[in-house]
Amino acid sequence: MKKISFLLVFAILFSCKKDSKSEVKQDSNIEETTPKMKVVENFTLTLKGIVEKDDKFQMFYFETDKDPVSEKKSVWAKVTPSKEEQEIKFVLPKDVYPMNVRIDLGVNNKQENITINECVLQYKKYDYKINGKELVKYFTLNQCVKMVSDSINYNLMPMKVGEVKKYDPYIVGNKLFENILIEEL
Repeated sequence: MKKISFLLVFAILFSCKKDSKSEVKQDSNIEETTPKMKVVENFTLTLKGIVEKDDKFQMFYFETDKDPVSEKKSVWAKVTPSKEEQEIKFVLPKDVYPMNVRIDLGVNNKQENITINECVLQYKKYDYKINGKELVKYFTLNQCVKMVSDSINYNLMPMKVGEVKKYDPYIVGNKLFENILIEEL
């Protein structure tokens, strides 16, 4: 009788242990197939576009409306020449969230035009996408940047300051852009 009781207890324990393993396996399969939400800890702005000449883009960020343009509050992105769309990604330092940005569209004065298909803002688990055709709705262009009629291509040219030509194409977020930063992210 003791043998039968022992075998019965052993069989019950073994079957319970087996069931608990299969439950864990089922749960782990659910986790593997469930897409995980991408969390971006640092504020990131990504331009998706075409830049055909080697260049470096710079993004200045402003934490208050009184911040001046400063190298200390800027990040750089190297741009490799390509006729295919690429991502030009600016990642701000940890714990920095901008009130606005200025994006310098390169330092290579031989860069005659670029295409911007999309601008993506990401922070924590939120993102906001600006279609390239709507870029001028959210950004103000300086004199060195002229939008072509299709509204995703931009001619880059020097501006005349007195008798000197200066190459400094950039765009600055306007009130609508600032509202995205305040309300959407």
